[in-house]
Amino acid sequence: MKRKEARELCMQLVYEMIIKNEFSLAGYQHFLEDAPESPDQDVYIRQVLTSVIERHDEVDQMIRSYAIDWQMERIARVDLAILRVSIAELLDLDDIPSYVSVNEAIEMAKKFSTENSSAFVNGILGTYLKDRGEDRHATP
Repeated sequence: MKRKEARELCMQLVYEMIIKNEFSLAGYQHFLEDAPESPDQDVYIRQVLTSVIERHDEVDQMIRSYAIDWQMERIARVDLAILRVSIAELLDLDDIPSYVSVNEAIEMAKKFSTENSSAFVNGILGTYLKDRGEDRHATP
């Protein structure tokens, strides 16, 4: 499994967590067991899901603060899942460059969500990075 596929799986699992309102890793163990064997990606998936679960309130507060004039209930669940995965990467996975995480989030929004979702996701993550003093387009 490639990193992009692992990221998409994370987004899908987080989406399911949102729908079920069940934020625990135990409930998703079967997905991890059924995924194609890839030790590096297994570690990545567990790190992202653990971050999303443990930092749930913190990440949602960040989304609220950057989603100006949007109530959390109005944000498309797919977009919310994409944002949670990307912010978890930005907060806890130092080996992933910020620009990669943001660009992958935008691509997932284009692939899985509505026509305007990529701009919405880009706006939130871009503003977050700007506040952190980072450039979304900067490459090492």
